Amino acid sequence: SLKLRNLRHKKYLLKLTMKNKLPRRIINRPKKGFNIPNAIWFRNKWREYVLDLLSPESISKLEFLDAGIVGDIVKAHMSGQEDNSHKIWGLLSLVIWWNLFIGSERGRGL
Repeated sequence: SLKLRNLRHKKYLLKLTMKNKLPRRIINRPKKGFNIPNAIWFRNKWREYVLDLLSPESISKLEFLDAGIVGDIVKAHMSGQEDNSHKIWGLLSLVIWWNLFIGSERGRGL
């Protein structure tokens, strides 16, 4: 009977079905997180994208962010001085959201 009695244990059904196929040390190991290498990508692969979206011209459209502070965050990250990838991720999300939902409305005079 697989009623909901063991749902407080994460991945109960997966562990149950795999118990004869995987070693016990794998089945019972602690959960491990997976981090995306944003810090590296922002400095390399997505550098131009970050610099474009977080440029002073782009940030000034939001009116409530200080382009100088955002620039300092980006500059410190790009130089390798600091890992500001979490802040940059948040800023990118905000700018993209703003452009999609607020900026487009203002452009139509709403």
